[in-house]
Amino acid sequence: CAGVDLSGFMQPQNPVGLRRRIYEDNRFVFGSFLDFPKPLIAAVNGHAIGASVTTSTLCDAVVASEKATFNTPFARLGVPPEGCSSVHFAQLMGQETADRILGPENWVPTAAEAERVGLVTKAVPHDDLIA
Repeated sequence: CAGVDLSGFMQPQNPVGLRRRIYEDNRFVFGSFLDFPKPLIAAVNGHAIGASVTTSTLCDAVVASEKATFNTPFARLGVPPEGCSSVHFAQLMGQETADRILGPENWVPTAAEAERVGLVTKAVPHDDLIA
């Protein structure tokens, strides 16, 4: 799963209006995950990039195929980490690991590595992911 396509969203506009729109949109999206009345489980079966990585951590559990990788190329693209990942990742995995994933190192952990650092709940054999 690739990250978000911003081409339709990022049109020239008043900075105050843009900030308000981003805040309101993010509040709705992330609130939908955090306030969902039933457990949410993300199943990651391949390359997760950008928003798919950061948003999956809002689920109650993340199960990843051994073929999965987790890429957050924000620093490489020259944009700040999206959503609440700059705060949430540090709470989830510790500041040092969050910096490795979100910062200029752009560490792209495998499923097993992501499980070790707490980015995913469980790494499983690929054929067992949705079995």
